[in-house]
Amino acid sequence: HVHYLETHIIGDPTYHFANTEDPSLDMNKTIVIDQKKVSLWHKLLKYPNADVQCMALRKLYENRFNKLPQLLKNTYETSPYGVVRMECMKLLYKMNSPELIDVLKLAVSDSYELVRRFAVQYIGYVGADELIPALAYALLNENLSSRVNYQARDAIGMMNMALLADEIKHQAAENNHWINKDKFIEETLNLVQRGQNSRTEVINTIRSSDSSAKNKRFDINRQRNHPSIGMVDVLIEFALDNSQDIDLRIMTVETLSWYTHSVKRQLIIEACNKIIQANENVHLVNEAVKTVNRLK
Repeated sequence: HVHYLETHIIGDPTYHFANTEDPSLDMNKTIVIDQKKVSLWHKLLKYPNADVQCMALRKLYENRFNKLPQLLKNTYETSPYGVVRMECMKLLYKMNSPELIDVLKLAVSDSYELVRRFAVQYIGYVGADELIPALAYALLNENLSSRVNYQARDAIGMMNMALLADEIKHQAAENNHWINKDKFIEETLNLVQRGQNSRTEVINTIRSSDSSAKNKRFDINRQRNHPSIGMVDVLIEFALDNSQDIDLRIMTVETLSWYTHSVKRQLIIEACNKIIQANENVHLVNEAVKTVNRLK
C-alpha cells in the first residue's frame, strides 16, 4: 500500500515476499477481489497480525462503514499494537470525527512514539481548547523524544496560548517530579509567550495600513502550514474587507482552505458563503467556492 519505487528493496515494484505464515490468507488477492466485502474485513479485525488488522481498518474506512468512528475509538483503547493504534488515530483524523478528541487525549501518553508525535501535531491542527491539557502534558513530560517534543512546541502557536499558559501553571502546581522545576516551567512559559508575541506581530502586520503588500503576503501565507486558531478571525476579517488589495484577499481565502481540521471550520465556511453571495470578484468567488468545498 506504499506505491513508491524507492520503498522496494531491489527497486522492482512487482517483487514481494511469499506468505509463509498463513497460506490460507492471500492478502494480495483479498485486497483486490474482496475489497468491498465489509463483513470479511470486519472479521479480519480479530486476525492475530497487526498489519492485517490495520488493513482491515483501512478497508472499512474505504467502504464507509457507518459505525467506524466508535469502532476506531474502541480499537485504539484496547489494541496492544502501536501500529494499530496509529491507524485508528489517523483514520479518525482523516474523517474529522468527534471521537478523535477523546483519542488525542489518550495518545499524548501512548507508549508508541509515533502515536505521540502525530497526536501533538493533530492537536495543533484541530486547535480545540478541550485539547489544551493534553498539549500541556506533552510539553511538560515529553523529554525522552526530541521529535515529539519538537512537534509539541510547534503546536503551541496554533492554540489559544493564554489558556495554554494557565494550564501549564496548573499542571506544574499539581506535580513536583521535574529537576530544576522552577527553571523548567519558566522556560516552557517563555516558549508560549514568544509564540504569543509572534502572533501579535503577525496580526498587527496584516491589519496595519502601513504594512507593505509583501509583508502581508508573507504573514498570511505562513498560516497555511501552521493553521493557528488565533488567526482565523483576523484572516476572515481581512478576506471580507473590500478595501484591501484583491489579490491579497484571494490569497487569504486560499490560506483559510488549509484549516481542514480546525474547530473553526464552520466560521470559515460561513465567511466564504458571504463572499460568494456578494459576488464582488469572479476570482475571489471561485477561491471561496474551492475553500468551502475543501473544508466540507
